[in-house]
Amino acid sequence: MAEYERALGELEHDQPSATLSVMMTGFGLRLDPHLCWENLRRLSKDAADRAIGLTVNTVTPGYTMTEMVAAVPEKVLIKIRGQIPLRRLGRPHEVARVVAFLADDASSYITGQVWGVNGGLDM
Repeated sequence: MAEYERALGELEHDQPSATLSVMMTGFGLRLDPHLCWENLRRLSKDAADRAIGLTVNTVTPGYTMTEMVAAVPEKVLIKIRGQIPLRRLGRPHEVARVVAFLADDASSYITGQVWGVNGGLDM
């Protein structure tokens, strides 16, 4: 949190607008959604109250086909795919597109949101 405060202080003086995208991951575990929402709400409200043009959003990728996931045994991957409504793993570019959108000026009116890129796993 101290790092966040330092960064906000710099933004107040140096930059007219910015985006803070927080990537929340937890391979093989479920993050407490209430805790994620509370922290996101606190950060985004604080940034909005300072009126410095900072938007704060969170991207929560689901199981994504990376080198780490590729090392998981196929039997386990079959079970994982079975739990995902779209019945497949995500691709890195699908997560990257959401992050790129949130970092773009086109999303300057979006703040305090959780973007689940997880094939519907959190529905």
